[in-house]
Amino acid sequence: MNYSIAIVDDHPLFIEGFKSFLRLNEKIEELKTALNGKVFIDMMEDGYKPDIVFMDILMPVLNGIETTKYIKTHFPETKIIALSSLESLEHVELMIDAGVDGYLLKEVSPEEITKAIDAVLNKNNYFSNKVLLSLSKRAIIDHGSNNKRLLNKPLSSREREILVMFCKGYTRPEIAKRFHISERTVDKHKENLLAKTGCKNLIRLVIYSIKNELVNLDSLLTF
Repeated sequence: MNYSIAIVDDHPLFIEGFKSFLRLNEKIEELKTALNGKVFIDMMEDGYKPDIVFMDILMPVLNGIETTKYIKTHFPETKIIALSSLESLEHVELMIDAGVDGYLLKEVSPEEITKAIDAVLNKNNYFSNKVLLSLSKRAIIDHGSNNKRLLNKPLSSREREILVMFCKGYTRPEIAKRFHISERTVDKHKENLLAKTGCKNLIRLVIYSIKNELVNLDSLLTF
């Protein structure tokens, strides 16, 4: 399947380097850029509909958080991956609240960029390893606090196994292959996990699982 990608970032030098890498992917049939969120929203209002947007956070005119909120409200089918040098949990959670589908740091490897693209195209979410580490540290700080939520129903052993895979950023096909099941079955497990935890999406499921110790932190951070 071919797809289109947009880069929204106010650093022209970074954009050129990132474009050079993305052009190596033969499946990318269209690649456009914008120097701030306002320019990009105008492009979408004029009919441009990319499959994936790599979104910086700190930009002039309109930042990545507000831009993501607008796009997810008016063009919810568009997948957005935050691509930023900011790894603070505050910015991660602000982008999650805005509706972002993934979060990568600009120091990320080419292999992980490809993995993130595959994940969001397969209706999954994707965190960079350092972002997962930040979430895990917050989980340790929150340990013993009163803000933990009970499960609606207990998780099965298979659901717990698949939950760990989701938290590590594995895609639906990868999970299906790992457990010798169909992708439809993976989707059913995901639906059950969301229902049992009361989470709206996979990113919230990851945060919930870490904070409520549904996954072992040591295994989660082993890649």
